[in-house]
Amino acid sequence: MARGDQLSRQWRLIRFLDHPNGFTVDEAARELGCTVRTVWRDLAVLQKASFPLYDDKDGRRVRYRLVDGFRAKLPAPFTLSEVVALLMSRDLLAPTSGSVLAPSIHAAFAKSRALLPDKACKIAG
Repeated sequence: MARGDQLSRQWRLIRFLDHPNGFTVDEAARELGCTVRTVWRDLAVLQKASFPLYDDKDGRRVRYRLVDGFRAKLPAPFTLSEVVALLMSRDLLAPTSGSVLAPSIHAAFAKSRALLPDKACKIAG
């Protein structure tokens, strides 16, 4: 992955943090196709941006994880108008279809669609 792909790499690191077991810097470097030093720099950026991560010794290795309890805070309640607005804006996000953001955007739309009855989904988009 080229040096100019920091956003994409950091996005993938955030996704690695979503796994309950977290990740090691070596695992991340291997998955991202970059150096360990690059992963360290990206982790520093995420920590500076106040992402709730910590390092946890796992024998000789250090694993990075999300702070306990953080996931429980994630499900934000939506109002009906927010869900409909999100579904109606789907076409605006079409240019992201080939990006690293696409799977998460698709999942967010699927979860939003699941909140509405089938007939309402046809109206909302």
